[in-house]
Amino acid sequence: MTIGNIRGHLVSISNHHIKQISKIDCWTTQLGARVRITVSELLNIDISEAHTRRIYV
Repeated sequence: MTIGNIRGHLVSISNHHIKQISKIDCWTTQLGARVRITVSELLNIDISEAHTRRIYV
């Protein structure tokens, strides 16, 4: 292998890794958004249940 071949190989490997990392990054961002939504929903439910219990007790 010549130095040019090695360089080309390294570039293709790094490009592949960058694509994989950006996929993972996108996935974790979506997952984080979903978690935030579910947490806020749970908090809203908990708050409303607490209010209704206080009224009825």
